[in-house]
Formats: sequence, structure tokens, C-alpha cells
Amino acid sequence: MAEHDDYNDQLSAYSVDALDPSEARELETHLRSCAHCQSELEAWRETSSRLAFAVDQNQPGAGLRERILHEVRADKREQQPKTVPQGLSSPKSTPAFFPPPQTLPWWRTSSGIMAIAAGLVLATALASFLISQRRERALKSQIALLSQRLDEERNDLARVKDENELLANPDARALVLLGTGVAPTARAKIIFDNKTGRAMLVAYNLPSAPPGKAYQLWFIANGQPLPGRTFTSDSQGRAVLHDQIPEAGRSASVFAVTLEPESGMPSPTGAKYLLGALT
Repeated sequence: MAEHDDYNDQLSAYSVDALDPSEARELETHLRSCAHCQSELEAWRETSSRLAFAVDQNQPGAGLRERILHEVRADKREQQPKTVPQGLSSPKSTPAFFPPPQTLPWWRTSSGIMAIAAGLVLATALASFLISQRRERALKSQIALLSQRLDEERNDLARVKDENELLANPDARALVLLGTGVAPTARAKIIFDNKTGRAMLVAYNLPSAPPGKAYQLWFIANGQPLPGRTFTSDSQGRAVLHDQIPEAGRSASVFAVTLEPESGMPSPTGAKYLLGALT
């Protein structure tokens, strides 16, 4: 605003063409980039025009221009700051104002940047560790699943091999056992050789035996049940049992599976789960 005040006195003289050429050029240079002074100049020119019509159109005296310039220069000299001798201070001087130094946010300081960088490195390392742990667990789970499937395939191959070997015997016989009311979807196939007493039972959809319990195979000959081995089913209800039919049971025509204590019983005490008879 002080810069505009310096030119304001010249604007009044410039509006009536009373400014010397050098000052007029300086003012014109300033006017090209100062909208405020341009507005002030227009106001002075409008005022001058009104005064021109309000007074008699008499030619101003020859000394008027010089008096106006003299007053303008004198006013500018009064506005210029006075030089104070070295060592003395003006009682009216205003101390310079220096704004307080700005305090940077902590994250823009060097220590803050280093702390953020360290945190990012730590977070990246932690994320990498967690990802590697997750991948390791997933890989172990996949390996365990593949291992389980491989064991199942091996067991199935061994079962098929045993079945084929047993069925290849001309004296071998096969019988299907059906589920009873306690296990209606259960099924089993028994292959046996009356001459050697070799027997193989393959069961499906058998419920898991309760703790302390197991399934037991029975060979029933002439109404007399003879005990076979005990066995359990896997999580999918499958079971494979290799057994040896006792000499007295090789003429059996009925085969059954009951739920008994896991150590087995000499005679059936539990519910029948599978039952089949030769025709």
C-alpha cells in the first residue's frame, strides 16, 4: 500500500498533464502493471473533467505548473525516511518485526523421516514373514493332503491286488452284505476260500465306531456264530479286513458285522450293522 501512496501524488499531477517527462515515464511504466493506480488515475481524470466544466475556462497562469510540481516534490521529500546518524536511535522508530521460525512437523524432520523409513522396513519384513509362514502352512497342508491321497491309493491298489488274488482261486466265493436298520446305507463285500479259510472283507459307509468300540466279523455256521477279527472304519466309512476263518466256520452260510467292545467278544452282544447269507 505504501508503494501506491508514493504514486498517488503523481497521479493527480499526471491527470492534468502537470508532471515532468521523466516522472511521467516512470509513472506510465508503473501503470502498466498496477491495476490499483490505473483505477486511481481514472478517478483523478474524472474529477479533473468535472472541475474543468465547473469553473471558467480561463487559461491557467504560467507559474501554476511550476507551483504544482514544487508542492509534489516537497511532499515526496517529507515522506522519505530520515537518516539517523550511526550510534543514535530514533525514539519513534519501530523495531523490525521478524516472524518466529516455523517449526516443521515431526514427520518432515530428518529423525522423523528415519523413523518412518525404519517403520516401513519393519512392516515390510513382518509382512514378508507372515506371508512366508502362511505359504509354508499351506504347503504343509497340501503335502499332508497329497500324502493322505497317496496312502489311500496305495491301500486301494493293495486291496484290489488282494481281491484279484483271492478271486483267482477257483474255490473262492464272494458275498454282498447289506446294511441293517442302524446303518441302512452301509455295504460290504466278503471274499473267502473255504479250503484255505482265507477271507477278505471290504466295507463302505460304516459309521465311525464310538470310543472303546469296534466292529467285529462273524461267521455263522449251523446257527452258531464264530468270532472273526475286529476292525474300524476311516473318516469316509471305509474299512478293509483280512481274516482267517476258523476250521469250524468254513461251512458258514451267513456272515454278519456287529458293534462290540474294541477288544472283541467270543459271541455277539451288540447291534448288527451288516448282514448277508449265501443262497
